Amino acid sequence: PQVMENKFKESLFIEQIMVIGEFKKHPAALIQPAFEVLREWCKRKKIDCEDNTQMINNEQVVKRVMNDINMYNESFANFEQVKKIKLIDIPWSIEGGELTPTLKLRRRNILEKYKTLVDEIYPDESA
Repeated sequence: PQVMENKFKESLFIEQIMVIGEFKKHPAALIQPAFEVLREWCKRKKIDCEDNTQMINNEQVVKRVMNDINMYNESFANFEQVKKIKLIDIPWSIEGGELTPTLKLRRRNILEKYKTLVDEIYPDESA
């Protein structure tokens, strides 16, 4: 998934992304948006977003990020394409346990921390 993640991070709206879905029906992604870019976009679109949580729960914001995902999906085979996303409202960090000191994703930690979101993406496939 690293090649895919690097491609998706070309989007101005995506700060961090973790593609998930190994042994699942389809790939999906947990995304930490680029909040400053999104905040500016929300202002231009006159979308009321007081904080990160309100922003990631706004349907227009989710659609905007998904538009970029769909654009970059064109680089991949159909079975590789990300079908669903969940936005994360707290920036990933070394202190939070999501990133290593070299800023690589701690995949297991992220999956554990956001298990509820992963279960929402794959409701019929919970272990």
